[in-house]
Amino acid sequence: MRTKIMTGAAAVALLMQACSNAPKETAAELKGINVAEMDTTISPCDDFYHYAAGRWLKENPVPPTETRWASFNLLVDKNNEKLKTILEAAAENKTAEKGSNTQKLGTIYRLGMDSAKLAEQGIAPLQKELEKINALTSKDGLSALLAEMHASGVDGFFGVYVGQDDKKSDTYALNIYQSGLGLPDRDFYFAEDERSEEVRSQYKAHLSNMFGIAAPAMAAQTGKVYGIEESLANVSMRRVEMRDPEKTYNKIGFAELNTLAPAINWDVYFKGLGIAAPDSIIVNSKEFISGMSATVSKASIDDIKTYLSWNLIAESSNYLDDAIATAQFEFYGKQLNGQKEQKPRWKRVLGVVNGTMGQLLGQEFVKENFTPETKAKVDGLVKNVVASLRERITNLEWMSEATKKEALTKLDAIGLKIGYPEVWKDYNGLTIEDDSYLANYMRASKFARKQNFDKLGKEVDRKEWFMSPQTVNAYYSPSMNEIVFPAGILQPPFYDPMADDAVNYGGIGSVIGHELTHGFDDSGNKFDANGNLRNWWTEADYAAFKVRAQKVVNQYNGFEALPGLFVNGELTLGENIADLGGVKISYYAYMKSLEGKEKKSIDGFTPEQRFFLSNAQIWKGNYTEQALRQQVLTNVHSPGQFRAIGPLQNLTEYFAAFPQCKEGAMFRPDSVMVTIW
Repeated sequence: MRTKIMTGAAAVALLMQACSNAPKETAAELKGINVAEMDTTISPCDDFYHYAAGRWLKENPVPPTETRWASFNLLVDKNNEKLKTILEAAAENKTAEKGSNTQKLGTIYRLGMDSAKLAEQGIAPLQKELEKINALTSKDGLSALLAEMHASGVDGFFGVYVGQDDKKSDTYALNIYQSGLGLPDRDFYFAEDERSEEVRSQYKAHLSNMFGIAAPAMAAQTGKVYGIEESLANVSMRRVEMRDPEKTYNKIGFAELNTLAPAINWDVYFKGLGIAAPDSIIVNSKEFISGMSATVSKASIDDIKTYLSWNLIAESSNYLDDAIATAQFEFYGKQLNGQKEQKPRWKRVLGVVNGTMGQLLGQEFVKENFTPETKAKVDGLVKNVVASLRERITNLEWMSEATKKEALTKLDAIGLKIGYPEVWKDYNGLTIEDDSYLANYMRASKFARKQNFDKLGKEVDRKEWFMSPQTVNAYYSPSMNEIVFPAGILQPPFYDPMADDAVNYGGIGSVIGHELTHGFDDSGNKFDANGNLRNWWTEADYAAFKVRAQKVVNQYNGFEALPGLFVNGELTLGENIADLGGVKISYYAYMKSLEGKEKKSIDGFTPEQRFFLSNAQIWKGNYTEQALRQQVLTNVHSPGQFRAIGPLQNLTEYFAAFPQCKEGAMFRPDSVMVTIW
């Protein structure tokens, strides 16, 4: 995905000015809401987000090394300090046995941190790979070269991976997907607004600059790179379309693949990946695969070489000396996202280790940062939230009994993974040498790709994790039909064993509800209990769902992130449904947990108020203007402000907790509120 508690009379007094009906009792034995983050000069009835976190937002601008500064970043920073300690100890261990976890982690971290060696080597580690591209004399050798590049983690023209077959989740399938663009989205190549035109101009200048550093002989040909990318963008699916699993599931035979894309010798390509030509392949877009082939056919061999060289340079830049790494940052960090300064070198190198050997590092992280007690408590929270969703599905007025039965079967089948994997990923075949940072990155990439390709023909591994345990995030997998909560996110502010239950249900409880609801959002609801893409809805029930979903689209289309730039309600629909469901489901789980208990106020807040304040505070965050624009244009998640207020405006429970808010900008009448789950 995705602080010190301040208590005392002054904080309660500020609250009382804004909410005169709040009780005055406090409970010092538990942590309540962080009232120091609030701005009670703002009415909760007009803007609950800034009421709950306005002071924090004012006092915590985006640091120069970031594009966003939010709750997630705060926790990531804390985790990173712990991970840094682990890596520094490994790097200093000169006696670690070759091939051991310590040697692998220590060597790659040490090489990444050695700025003097990186400067001495310059772009030399890249030359061998560039020479392979330059040696290409005709398109006859292209397919083998693409396979080698893709196996090393360098995409070009298209991408490939092995994953569960969406319609047969107990088997693995080979997937080919659209790729090959240097700008964040296909629309950047065609949008006519001033900012998009500026980005295109900056990108073209960036191409020339990067080639000037890494391959001066090709610097004059960078327009050819842009031309190929523009051609690929023209046949790429839009992001809203890509959210529909039925549109992206196109299973074709090997013969049809050859017919669709004859410019690629697929026999040679798959052989280069080390796999037999498959009987069937899933492509996310036939139009893209066909258009990509046409682009390859039309382009000259020299243009293709320049394009592939750019993909290699762009992928390799962060593992070379500062001159090229900084040039890459100037565009992708500064110009595109408004990041003023590069992150410290240790954070950049740590990010690479997390990306290539995340579970190796994670094994060390969980030893000291995740307890069985936390696992047990979170497991209990999950069970309560699941029970809440079960009750809500059972009592839905708009859904028939037939569809409810299927929904409950799916809910009961949802798997749960907490903390870290039962079986750690095996890195025994990975070799990390003391030669160059880039060489080790490519070895790690090849190792990971080979592990992925080797899945073909094997039984699906239901124990596999797709996030490292130190990650500050969580996910729902529709093909696995499971929710996963890494240890990294199971810490304050999302989960705090010392906090009041209202805080934890408003925080991690809502995240749990969010991930559960993904199984029933506009994309997840197309998968059944076994993780197969199958329609389990009656026609009338699905029509009723779509009516409600469209209301969510309409509501979020009205949220203005920047002057004239509104949230894309279609692109963000799945996440918005999950946010709405997550808060509501967790709220009722919390209410259920209070049955038979005395409702206590802490810092002047009722339990219900603390729940909603906690939820709003986990979404606090500031963005650079460029990053916020990027978020709106390309991300399936709404900006944090709207993740905080959007669900509340659809909850009568929120207005019951703050009864004075039956008027104000936050208020929506019952007639326009949306309830789905």
